[in-house]
Amino acid sequence: MLFRSLESLLLLNEDLKGHSDRTEIPDKLIQLYPNNPKGRKHQFEEFVESGEFGRAVETCESILKNDPENEYALRQRPIIFTRMSRFEEAAYFWSEWLDFGKASIQDKFRAARAHYNSKHYSECISISMEILNQYPDQEKIIDLIIRSNYSLMNWRICNDWCEKILVLNSRN
Repeated sequence: MLFRSLESLLLLNEDLKGHSDRTEIPDKLIQLYPNNPKGRKHQFEEFVESGEFGRAVETCESILKNDPENEYALRQRPIIFTRMSRFEEAAYFWSEWLDFGKASIQDKFRAARAHYNSKHYSECISISMEILNQYPDQEKIIDLIIRSNYSLMNWRICNDWCEKILVLNSRN
């Protein structure tokens, strides 16, 4: 009963953005029921909103310790590492999220970018090729393919893709 009441207060609390005691209810909820998903999610969002990315990652890890297939935590972890510009870890966790099989096209693009930023050019190309015909902005995907091939010194392939991107946008 107390748990449901605190959850209801948590939902009301979300409507009171800017209220000075916003974290009091989720903190009490987590103290009483450490593994409850609503309290953890709210806590995570508070950490992200306040720029406490390290604590957000810790929250994801805590959630995954108790629920290794928690989709929310599996997806948020690479997002946070990307925001922290820790691309090696972001690429690793994006790959884990892709392997889980629930990634959207946007998530796959983010994964390709993280791999590019980590200098994992072959992985970037592989993901980019997979989503090329599905992603709404093909120019962005082709740009990643070109940059990755350039970094791998695949000049001929790079040139072929440059010709394709010029068909899409002659000013590129």
